[in-house]
Amino acid sequence: MSFVAKEDIQSVVEGLIQRIWKAAKQVDIQVPFPRMSFAEATCKYGSDKPDTRFGLMIAQLPDLAPDEHTVAEVLVLPGGAELFATRELVPFNDLIGNSQKNNESK
Repeated sequence: MSFVAKEDIQSVVEGLIQRIWKAAKQVDIQVPFPRMSFAEATCKYGSDKPDTRFGLMIAQLPDLAPDEHTVAEVLVLPGGAELFATRELVPFNDLIGNSQKNNESK
């Protein structure tokens, strides 16, 4: 193959992996594999090799940042409200409240 692009290589490798799994384990693998850019991976997951199985993404909360040069980030836990009782979340609310009070006093 002359003038090979990265998409060509990805396609060949995906096809190879798909055939190997089918022959060895009778498992059908869907291609193309999901892709994301380095910037998207590091912004959403904090890693260039994110584990996307659980949907744990990082969210930016500009209202909690002390100034425009700082970024407040949190880990989003899907269904977290059902996992924790309100009384278990009170310490986190207090922590956020204290952070906001400290920022307002500066």
